[in-house]
Amino acid sequence: MLTYAGYRVVTVCEPFRALKVFEQLKDQIALVILDYTLPIMDGSEVFEELKKIKPSVAVMLSSGFTEQEKVRAMLAKGLRGFLPKPYTEARLLSQVRTTLDTLRSEKTGERRVL
Repeated sequence: MLTYAGYRVVTVCEPFRALKVFEQLKDQIALVILDYTLPIMDGSEVFEELKKIKPSVAVMLSSGFTEQEKVRAMLAKGLRGFLPKPYTEARLLSQVRTTLDTLRSEKTGERRVL
């Protein structure tokens, strides 16, 4: 869905491989979309490792996982948003666009009034 919308996407399914790829491409990645339920490590562990590699990493959690305390704890540590599964293509694209626009305005110091 993201590729068809014009985004460049790197897909990795295994947490340790994903961390290795992120370490190599960290300055080229604007947003990480992370699932919570993963093999070997859970999403909160991967999130912590991503932040060690690049403290300013922008991560959006997308999961069917609904334990609110874990999501709140991740939000408090800098998670950029939560997109519950299942979602529509329109919802995914909207969330990604909003997150990227917010990141851009934070970098440039813009303030948006809605």
